Amino acid sequence: EKTVAEACQEYDPTAQMVNDGKAQFLAAAPQAFEKGAPSSGEAERIAELERMVGKVTMQLEIAKKASRLLDGTSRRNGKRSSRCERRRIQWRRFVSS
Repeated sequence: EKTVAEACQEYDPTAQMVNDGKAQFLAAAPQAFEKGAPSSGEAERIAELERMVGKVTMQLEIAKKASRLLDGTSRRNGKRSSRCERRRIQWRRFVSS
């Protein structure tokens, strides 16, 4: 670690500038770590993002279930039925459009 005098010689500020900066930092440091309630704008944004996450999660679950249904196989012979295949193709076209 360097002393204030060594730092001033290397980086060319005055000792008074360094001491003023240190005092300013020490005065404001506790506020930097205070945990306060989010502002109303931040709270609204958080609520909006939470709603969006919920909506996207629901859409994903619906898409997974639809995909499973459309990719399902016939129980009788283990092969896809033509009806199932048509639905799968329609779903793929819908999703890709």
